[in-house]
Amino acid sequence: MSLAVVPVELPEVVLKDAAQCAEQSGVSVSEWIRRTVEQGLRDDKMMAEFERRRALGGDAATMLAIVDKARRGGVDAGDELV
Repeated sequence: MSLAVVPVELPEVVLKDAAQCAEQSGVSVSEWIRRTVEQGLRDDKMMAEFERRRALGGDAATMLAIVDKARRGGVDAGDELV
């Protein structure tokens, strides 16, 4: 994977906080910022997919049947809400 260098301007307080987090994580500030951006991108993609699926709508009757089954204790092993 090739790397691109992108100049980014950060407020001093953000850079200071990033430096502290990087030190606690045992990585360079640059590495910490890269990881943080990657995580933010993954989070954004996951949220977009969640919202896309949610927009497809759901079946209220199916949801209520699942809730009713759970109330009766009929959940599958491993699906318990403990």
